Amino acid sequence: MPRCGERVTHDTLLEPVRTGLAGMNRKTIFSQGERILATVQRRNIIPDVLTLGGETMRLGGWLKTPIFSSFPASFREGRETYRWKKGRDGRIDLYKGSGADTSTIARFYPSDCAVTRDRRRITYRAHLDLRAEADLIREKVFISCVLIVQKRKKVKVKEQDLVSVNSNELDLIFFYAIAPVLGF
Repeated sequence: MPRCGERVTHDTLLEPVRTGLAGMNRKTIFSQGERILATVQRRNIIPDVLTLGGETMRLGGWLKTPIFSSFPASFREGRETYRWKKGRDGRIDLYKGSGADTSTIARFYPSDCAVTRDRRRITYRAHLDLRAEADLIREKVFISCVLIVQKRKKVKVKEQDLVSVNSNELDLIFFYAIAPVLGF
């Protein structure tokens, strides 16, 4: 797990997260060395299950997100509420509390690629930056961040599927509208 001020890169993020199948359902295991921090059992019809700190609960009971989007997402630790919000340029920002005076205590930067003027490609690896406040609950920050990134990717895939279905429907509608004119 990352320490305060330590940059977590894509390689570091991938090492402690393993995803596989358990029966017909996807299971994600978060670990630190040999120690398992959490497991998430993704299920199709019934709610997903999270095992965190030896306690099993509904994933939606711990990490609260809107149904059709990824943000804002929140979780509680003790008496505090932590909220992930969408930032600029694809970033995800974590705030402590919900008041107007909250500041960012963690920030996830997705991987990115840029092309220089001399046509060289520069790849920026995904990383998670933590402040001291986030370092105190770094395992939960890390787990919630990975789960949000996973949901975000899932939502994007669904949006792409919806667009492709809608474009196919438009093609069919266009075809049926013009077919009588063309004599088909």
